[in-house]
Amino acid sequence: ITEPTTGRGVTIDDSKKQVLIKGKATDISGIYEVIINGIIANLNANGDFEQKINLAVGNNSITVEAKDTKNNIGSYTFTLNTHQIKAER
Repeated sequence: ITEPTTGRGVTIDDSKKQVLIKGKATDISGIYEVIINGIIANLNANGDFEQKINLAVGNNSITVEAKDTKNNIGSYTFTLNTHQIKAER
């Protein structure tokens, strides 16, 4: 995963209702498809993928699955936490 930054304590402000997930999937046999939270991602011949995912306030579990041309699947799951921005009065 190249975008967004993944790791412990990653927080996104609530002004973003979606997040763009980007990354690269590789396999000797080639990549057939990448699925992010059940949505088929845009994938190019080099294995670069991207897909916008809707976010809710709170913890959002994101699972990225890559399937090679032999139907082997690798996956990576991470959590993004979004919080509401309170308007100043």
